[in-house]
Order: sequence, then structure tokens, then C-alpha cells
Amino acid sequence: MAEDNVRVDNGNGPVVRNWRLLLVACVLGLVVVLVYNVHISRLKSAGKGEQITVYKYTRDMEPDEKITRKGLEAANIPKDYAKGLGRLIRKGQRDYAANSEVNRHVGKGDWVLWGHITSTDIDKPSGQLGSGMVAVTIGIDPHTSLGRILRVGDRVNVLGMLSVKGQKVQAYRIIKALKVLAIGGQGPPDSPAHSRRGASERGVRTYRSITVEMKPEVSLQWANVRSYVRGIVSVELCSKRDRLPDDAGMIDPALGGLTESAAPASLR
Repeated sequence: MAEDNVRVDNGNGPVVRNWRLLLVACVLGLVVVLVYNVHISRLKSAGKGEQITVYKYTRDMEPDEKITRKGLEAANIPKDYAKGLGRLIRKGQRDYAANSEVNRHVGKGDWVLWGHITSTDIDKPSGQLGSGMVAVTIGIDPHTSLGRILRVGDRVNVLGMLSVKGQKVQAYRIIKALKVLAIGGQGPPDSPAHSRRGASERGVRTYRSITVEMKPEVSLQWANVRSYVRGIVSVELCSKRDRLPDDAGMIDPALGGLTESAAPASLR
């Protein structure tokens, strides 16, 4: 390091300076200044806070009242502050909230939370039910259930063992191509307000019932025919590649005599 040492005579005698040490000191000084500035910047940012857009109610509302766009007022608040308020409706989610209903009393100026709203009609499980149709739950044998291959929205045939007009007991496809609305009590996946996948989205492994869509008159016919079925009914999964049959959702005509009245108590 001798080449870095320079002798300087300042009038009081020679002085030795190490330029490497001087350079290191300058670099360290710059690092300290940068760290200080970053720290100050973070403090200012924390004080101001990163802003996010959320919403407040513009009027008092009662349970089951529908939210409108005019009923929501945008507000910018610090992100850190928002964390302590709950699951707020944020920018980009306003349209979804505006098509929903509140499930409790809310006041003017209250923050709009996901927990305040009921999902839109189409997102409710009942929203999957067709116009003029009814939902009917059918008990099935869990040992012969279709497992996770069956999903909400699929179609199934309902099978049962029956004796028609005194003939020997045999299997019938009682109703074909019924739309499945729920499996073992699990309906369609939740609304966008929820990110976790439900059992209905993954598929239910075993279940004792499914809920299907029927015409009201067929529902009554099914109730009568079901009283004649020996044991528990089972279901077949229909292929989505196949065309919907013309008699979809209808009782097998061969069972017409059983649709008019329930089985006598002695046969149940």
C-alpha cells in the first residue's frame, strides 16, 4: 500500500494520507445518506399511506333492500387503515355490489363490506333453477353414488326397481336427464366474493341425496312413483356429448299407471 501513501508538507511537517481509506469513507458516507433518505421516504409514505378506493353507503338501508350504484359513494383511504375495517368492497367490485341486496341494517356513511351483501340472484343456488321449475331432493344409495364424477349442472337418469301391472320386479329408468342443482346438500360454487373452492367445485366423494330440477307436475308424479320403488333409487350420469332426449325430465310412459296415486300402505 506504499503507492497510496503521499507525503504532503503543510508547513508544520510532512503528513501521510491514505487515499484508499479516504475513498472508502466517501462511499460509506454516500451509503449512509441513501439509507437515511429511504428511511425518511418510508416514514412519509407510512404517514400518508398508500391510497385505495372503497365505498360508503349514501343512505340508510334495511335488510333485503337492493343496492344501487347511486347508493354507493367512492372514498380514498390509506391501505393500512383499510385493513382494520374488514373485507371492504373495492374499486372494480362496485358493479357486483350494486346488483346485490343488504342482509342487515346499514347506515348512511357506513363502509360497504362483503359481509353486508347477499349475492345476486344468479349467484344464489336458487338462481340456477329454471323458470317454472321446482327443486326436488332425491335420496340415493351412498354405496352406489357416482362420487366426484358428478357435478352441479350435470344431468342424471333416475333408476328404480318396480313391479308394473303385477309383473315381476325389474329396473326402470324412471326419469331421464334431470339437471343436478346440488349434491349431498352442496350447491354450486360460491360467488366471486369467496375465493376458496367449495366441495361442489371439487366434487363430493359420497352422498345420500341429490337435488334436481323438475316440472311441478312431474314432481307430483315422481312422488307417487317413488312410493312404489323397492329399496333406494340410484342414478346414472348422462354424457354432455349426447343430445338431450325428447322425453328429458318426463316419467317413463310405461309407469303411467303408477303416477296417478301413491302405493297402498301395505306395499310401502
